[in-house]
Amino acid sequence: NEDDWQEIVRLVGRVRVDEPAPPEGREALVRRARKAFLDRRARVAVFGNWMFSEPAWDILLILYVEHDQRRQTVGTLTDVSGAALATVVRYVKSIEERDLVRRTQHPTDARTVFITLTEKGQKALDLYFSERVTTLR
Repeated sequence: NEDDWQEIVRLVGRVRVDEPAPPEGREALVRRARKAFLDRRARVAVFGNWMFSEPAWDILLILYVEHDQRRQTVGTLTDVSGAALATVVRYVKSIEERDLVRRTQHPTDARTVFITLTEKGQKALDLYFSERVTTLR
């Protein structure tokens, strides 16, 4: 909705958005996000996780990049991000409180919860990886 979009624009700060959708297609945005995630993994491989630990950002990147591929669970987010299970659980809760992700119970396995981006989370990441924001960095 429009309120979510305006909040996202406020979060980004100096970026002004005239229309509610980025001009690039989703494929280009996901390609930028995937590159950002792979760059982060390379950085961790060289310097270690202690210096560049941002579990919340890694979780958002994973959910964004894998949005159309497969559902993510806390376990898969833990495996892919390299963060500890307790850390992932804590950050998912924090991100969920900001309405960027949602938890959905598995239809047949009560032990499994799927984590997905909300529309607000999707729009925020679309904006972040759009040309308008990228050119400001």
